[in-house]
Amino acid sequence: MPAPFLNASPVELIIQGYDQRINITLFDENGDQVDATQLSLRVLDDGNRLLFTDDFFVPPSPPTRIKKPAGTIGEYYINWGDPAFPNQTETTSVADRRFIWRAVGGVDTEPSVVLQVVKIADPRSMAMLPPFRLQIDKAVKIIDERTNCFLGYTDAMLLMFLEGGLNILNTYQPNTFFHLEDFPSTHLQLLIDVATLVALNSQLMFAIDTDINYSDQGYSFQIGHVQPLQSLMSNLQSRIDRLVPLFKLNFATLGSMHIEAGTSFRLLQLLQSSMPGALFRGYLTA
Repeated sequence: MPAPFLNASPVELIIQGYDQRINITLFDENGDQVDATQLSLRVLDDGNRLLFTDDFFVPPSPPTRIKKPAGTIGEYYINWGDPAFPNQTETTSVADRRFIWRAVGGVDTEPSVVLQVVKIADPRSMAMLPPFRLQIDKAVKIIDERTNCFLGYTDAMLLMFLEGGLNILNTYQPNTFFHLEDFPSTHLQLLIDVATLVALNSQLMFAIDTDINYSDQGYSFQIGHVQPLQSLMSNLQSRIDRLVPLFKLNFATLGSMHIEAGTSFRLLQLLQSSMPGALFRGYLTA
């Protein structure tokens, strides 16, 4: 039988030091929610090293942390960073975690595997999102994560745009190695501008596929976003190219170089500058 559909938000966002539920929902081939007969979870770090493993039906010691809300069908979650566990360190550091869920629905159905990226961000980075949203979002839009229908940007998307912009900003010479958590707040607008450029790339590719130029028997209409977006990106790129080097000068370390002339060069300069008839004229030196 076909594999069930395991629905999970591609990116989840957790504030550093706090806990949060990471949810999944299992659907059958008809689109109806169905309980799992097998369900396991593996959590990897940035280097793909295994940090945590759990099985809902084969509980380890201590018991499984995967929960199923009472009265629901096909809905499961794990509370990552749960303070109920002693010496909890799951969300104490800024990091990306990879959650790999594997589920089987009814009997004789194929397994379904889904990957979630769980981003742990510090409060300082999270504070960058409101001014960024104010610049890039045209309006407050409805977001329905249950059906993966995004009419606006989620916080996780905005954070990824900021990370992409920071990667670009760091590549300008001289090299810097800023992270979101230590980026100077006095230059936040520059980072937002670079992140806006990253975000506009996705909008431009979407516009290329959806723009329409239609004409038939005197009736015509046009939906065109590519040229305005390209113009905006060009102006934004020009401003960034001008401002980023000025920004980098605040953090560049200027070196110095000391040049010392060799013995032969000093002797040659002495001979050339000596007065005619000087006593050392005519002497040979080894």
